[in-house]
Amino acid sequence: MPAMKRPAASEATSGAPTKKPAANKLTINAMVDDIKMAASSKDDEEDNQLRDKGKAEKFGKLMKAGALPLAVVHMWQIESKKAQSQRQFQTNLINGLFNKQTDGSYKMNTESHHFKEYQKIYVQHVAKDKKKGMPRGIMLASVFHGDSRAMEASLAKGELQSHKDDAGMEYLSFRELQTVEVKTNERGETVEGSKKLKSQEAHTLAGLMSKMKWEWVCKKADQTRLEQDAHLPDGFLKTLGKAATACDKLLKEGLKLSKERGLAEKEGALKAAYADLTKHQSQIEHVKTWKELPNSDGPLTKGALDNFLLDIARDVDKYNREIESVKGILKARQRMAKATANEQAGNFTNESQLAALLLEQLFAWGAMSPQLIQEIAALAVRDLEASIENGQVLGDLRVLAGIGTNGAYKNKCHADLMNKVEHLSQLPEPFRVRVPFALPFGESLQGMLLPHQLFASLWRDYPETWRLSVLPDEQTLQRFWSAVDSHPQMESHPIRDVADYKSKVAPLAVHGDGVPVVGLGKGWSKVMTMFSWYSLIGQGQTKEILFWVWSMYDRMSKGSVSEGTRGVFFTVLRWSFLCLMEGKWPSADFQGKRHLGHHKNHWAWFCFFVLI
Repeated sequence: MPAMKRPAASEATSGAPTKKPAANKLTINAMVDDIKMAASSKDDEEDNQLRDKGKAEKFGKLMKAGALPLAVVHMWQIESKKAQSQRQFQTNLINGLFNKQTDGSYKMNTESHHFKEYQKIYVQHVAKDKKKGMPRGIMLASVFHGDSRAMEASLAKGELQSHKDDAGMEYLSFRELQTVEVKTNERGETVEGSKKLKSQEAHTLAGLMSKMKWEWVCKKADQTRLEQDAHLPDGFLKTLGKAATACDKLLKEGLKLSKERGLAEKEGALKAAYADLTKHQSQIEHVKTWKELPNSDGPLTKGALDNFLLDIARDVDKYNREIESVKGILKARQRMAKATANEQAGNFTNESQLAALLLEQLFAWGAMSPQLIQEIAALAVRDLEASIENGQVLGDLRVLAGIGTNGAYKNKCHADLMNKVEHLSQLPEPFRVRVPFALPFGESLQGMLLPHQLFASLWRDYPETWRLSVLPDEQTLQRFWSAVDSHPQMESHPIRDVADYKSKVAPLAVHGDGVPVVGLGKGWSKVMTMFSWYSLIGQGQTKEILFWVWSMYDRMSKGSVSEGTRGVFFTVLRWSFLCLMEGKWPSADFQGKRHLGHHKNHWAWFCFFVLI
């Protein structure tokens, strides 16, 4: 850059100034002639117009940073050499390019008429002959339409040149000649969408960027550098990198899917979206290489960058939806073909995770009604028929959906459900006994899951639950008895009369507690007393080791503990524990009435000990 002279206190004067055409009628040739004439005055050595020091320093910084518009660089490096005084030409260029702000800073005046003319001159002289380069894959797809042989032939002829950037990425370029007609009254191009985004567009951009996990926040410092120095923010360039990656990935997927047959209804949309993404990929490379928006002569603003990103994000999202739509069609065809083959072969599966959840957790623990189970099962069947996720028909889910005649008779759902799941559970039926209650209820038939029933069933049919909740192993049992051997309650205890009790007798306990079941958290809540039993050496969670026996509303009880409601219950409970003590299945009920026939657990063996 030529050395700059110190500005004088006042402007130097020359002879009578040359009359200029009106600004709105200034032609390109007149603009160039005007600059040349100003530089060829008789006071050339003293400068017709002195160079502003502050503007010159600003110009130098932008030139060094590579942030000047290409049109200005062209005027500085090329057109200035054609003038009689190169320095005066450059001085006029510097002084007319910037405006001094009230705070002392300098802002590039890209809206001035002179700058527009610079841009036109640059387009006239530069756009005629240029090289266009792009990555090998993009060149193959966008220019040669996937014909690799034609591209290799062009390389061999020298029509294409191979280059690599600093990162080692290969670019293929070709020379492009254009005939440009420049009209003197033509207006310079402006940045389309340079204005601030509207509220709806801003929300759209934010939603699309969040969806695609793109992030760009234009900080105040970034915006200042953008407006003053035309410096693209790093966050914006990083987001462009993500956009380029997304475009490249989608284009590859689109090329792969285009080879599939039977997609005529999607072919037009895929081609249009492919063309848009190819265009955006080229634009992104232009921005990353030249640090300016393509086809834009106006100032760089946040609004311009937002609009540029919005256009890319919309087309990326559109093409992605088209790609996913095509994938969905192909997957649906595959699933339908697989499902048809399975149905024809009679391949059904009874391993529904949903059915296991509904039965083993929600229904078994009383968290869901039979009606709700029916509704969920029916919805699941419709979903499976629509999507056929795994290409199989889930038979057990169809069974659940059919209870109560497919839900037509709600009052039949429970009975149907119990009939369907009866074979799944090996637990015994509750023991039925008539229990007296206070009026107006009177005597009522109650079901109790007695300790000796459940104890035998767990030992016989559920060995894993037995080891978890009742008796883990003999070593654990012996450690327990050794730990309580010196306890005062063990003195003269009948259990000591049992031979090998430390390795044969499981310690059990009875638990009773009031539980609010109506009006929870209210002063008028209703409480039920829950009776349960558990093993003192069980190792599971509370809900896994505590086994329910029976429950009742306290206000409905009749009589004392030894008679009436509680009396009958404790009589039955005592009988159940005595059965455990004997280690044999009872041959008579709690009233001494003998059973007819034999029970499946007739020969089952138990041992127990109760701590109350």
